[in-house]
Amino acid sequence: QDLSLSVMTDVSELKDAEQRNHRQAIADHLTGLQNRQGFETTLGEKIRQTDERKGELACLFIDLDRFKWINDNLGHTVGDAVLCEVTERMRQQIRPDDAFARLGGDEFAILVAAPKAEPVAREVAERIARIFDDPLDIDGTAITLSASIGIALYPTQAHSAADLLQKSDMAMYARKKGGKNGM
Repeated sequence: QDLSLSVMTDVSELKDAEQRNHRQAIADHLTGLQNRQGFETTLGEKIRQTDERKGELACLFIDLDRFKWINDNLGHTVGDAVLCEVTERMRQQIRPDDAFARLGGDEFAILVAAPKAEPVAREVAERIARIFDDPLDIDGTAITLSASIGIALYPTQAHSAADLLQKSDMAMYARKKGGKNGM
């Protein structure tokens, strides 16, 4: 008489844990946005899509002006609250298909894809700059903030994902040197 034994194991909890670990690896724990690692993956995907569609991709690199002063003088708890509030304000200014990430510290990036991305990116950057017109209210304290924004375009100004991120970062620093607050 032949006997067979079957053993079945439910691995759904293990799969859920793997997915949770992957999400945590590519997400910023404070804001819930993609972190740099997740953003770089998305950037590569968006470059491929841009090539397929023969369109353009803009990268907006955003750095909060004087954020170190907030952390140093008001504390990291207030600094974290500022980052969360700024994230929500920026999120309201972008399109659903735009990729949005916190790269680290007070640096953010947004990817804008369009047949002609520059005018769309400039409009997004202007909307983001305007969110700082009104002070942030953090636990009853009004905090005035501004941001420097750099924009670079693929494929006209940059020829790879790394090049696009670097050129938008350089454009942001040029803005900071030129007087901060704007693009």
